[in-house]
Amino acid sequence: GEMLGTEAAAAIRSRYDIPVIYLTAYSDPATLGRAKLTEPYGYLLKPFDEAELQTTIVMALHKSQMDRRLRDQRNWLNAILSSISDAVITTDRHRRITYMNPAAECYTGWLLENARGRPLDEVFVLLDEETGRPVESAVANPLTSLRGNAVVASRFDQRVPVDHNASPMNGDDGNASGYVVTFHRRNHAIEN
Repeated sequence: GEMLGTEAAAAIRSRYDIPVIYLTAYSDPATLGRAKLTEPYGYLLKPFDEAELQTTIVMALHKSQMDRRLRDQRNWLNAILSSISDAVITTDRHRRITYMNPAAECYTGWLLENARGRPLDEVFVLLDEETGRPVESAVANPLTSLRGNAVVASRFDQRVPVDHNASPMNGDDGNASGYVVTFHRRNHAIEN
């Protein structure tokens, strides 16, 4: 009908969990650009070879299955992180926030949507419990032990004594691709 193939692919992608493979005579940059936005599992140009089409279909089904498993694992992990009482913050390698669970939002006074992309030290503000001066988090200095003397200062100037830990998330190259910061309330309360 009136619908372009790229529009049909976008509709299929938004309504169903079916991998899309383009079989087309068009390879111009504009068509390729529109096709890429629909995230196809393959793009074959006419004339095509039957073996090539069959191989592309098999690979698309396999990749779709792997993507579904990855999505399920991500949802499972998100459910776990959202339900634990320890606060969890993740950052990219530049120490900019990529994720916060609800406990971290509560302690810091920041919602994930507002904190995402901000520097960790802007959102996760650690102060020395006795002096009130800023202290480095374990991300900045993993050798620094802050157990027993650090408080998290929220956006609303509430202070909560915490124990915290930070670990690098290493990429395939062995270098830190980001960091995970976990923290929880220490057992005694302090005055604001």
